[in-house]
Amino acid sequence: MKKLKLIPVFCLALLATACGYSEPVYNKPGYTPVNRKVAIPSDVMKTLVDLCHQCSFADIGENYEQTDFRRDAALPWRGINWAGYSGSKRTIRYGHGGRGFHYHTITFEMVPSVHIVAIDDEGCDFPDMKDCEF
Repeated sequence: MKKLKLIPVFCLALLATACGYSEPVYNKPGYTPVNRKVAIPSDVMKTLVDLCHQCSFADIGENYEQTDFRRDAALPWRGINWAGYSGSKRTIRYGHGGRGFHYHTITFEMVPSVHIVAIDDEGCDFPDMKDCEF
């Protein structure tokens, strides 16, 4: 009888790891999208990596871990879904894998130095950064 209780758990694990997840289409009006992480200024990426305590990011369109089931230890837990610029502003939208998969959209101003000007995340109180989970 114990073996039967494990079947639903196994099926969910199999679905989560085998079916994959397709990224929703996103575009920020007024911004010019970029298609590679190297097009994001290094100061912006450094600020983003510092926010999430030195986490790593998959490039736009590349695989990253989106579930709690660790399929490949080399995959980062976060993946850039969209990035773009408008004047001196840079916006990055990325998926945050693991339990409670969700997205963060952060806008940076480059002038006079890189700083955050907006965060689109329901659980994050900007500008206080209270309850932010990067």
